[in-house]
Amino acid sequence: MANPEVGYDAEAMEHSAQSEIGLALGITPESASQSIDLALALTRRLPQTFAALEDGAITLPTARAIVEEAVNLDVAQCAHLEKAVLAKAAGRTTGSIRRAARREVEKLDGEAVRKRREKAVAERSLYVTDEPDRMATLHAYLPREQAHACFTAIDALAHPKAAGDDRPVGARRAHALVDLIAAATGTDPRTPPAPQSCALTAEQIAELNRGAEVYVPRLALRDTVPAGTSTAASPAAGAPPPAATSTTASPLRPVAAPSTPTWRPSAASTTRSSRCPAGPVPRTSTAP
Repeated sequence: MANPEVGYDAEAMEHSAQSEIGLALGITPESASQSIDLALALTRRLPQTFAALEDGAITLPTARAIVEEAVNLDVAQCAHLEKAVLAKAAGRTTGSIRRAARREVEKLDGEAVRKRREKAVAERSLYVTDEPDRMATLHAYLPREQAHACFTAIDALAHPKAAGDDRPVGARRAHALVDLIAAATGTDPRTPPAPQSCALTAEQIAELNRGAEVYVPRLALRDTVPAGTSTAASPAAGAPPPAATSTTASPLRPVAAPSTPTWRPSAASTTRSSRCPAGPVPRTSTAP
């Protein structure tokens, strides 16, 4: 797929093809990648299996099983495998054909079997799949011996059934698995994590308040004066003294707004105006 002359990126083109095929078929790019690999293997290495699939002699899962068993064979060995397996494929299940293909591969190339096993061991994994109703499935892809050993140990913890325990054996096995993880990690997976709070802590509030001043709106400052500052005229001679006021009044009292200043032209503006022609400025009529 790579073409150095025009700068094509093989990996980018492969991802692009997976995305386009996935969009056309309504599947994920990962599923599209698996379908592409299957199509390439059938058309390039196992043409007789592809023909049997087209004729309806075998199913798609059966064709996929043959492809998986022949993954480490060359083209000549694939031809021998197809001749031995497809001749007896009519009426057989996918599992039966897979076992027959595996036996034939062992006869053709024992090294291919070893390589396939090493590849499978390297691909062991553990992952989780979310399910409806707030449930999930925990998948463990392990060597067969290890998987059976783990299951046997968990099954032993789920037996015998305690008196009054009406849970099915599958539920008891799941409970035993969670108990094993809790004992190994010192935490209980059944306890939900504490929710993260968006409220500020006392330390954060103290940090925000450190050095902060009381906020007073600018408009309030413009229309107020400090307490004790008198703006009224002094009382006339002989007039009675003003009534006593409370000493608990607010530190800020509203006062009248200042008068509008009178504009006086400056020398610069007078000079500019002397340059302009006398008389009113003509206006352009906007009437239609």
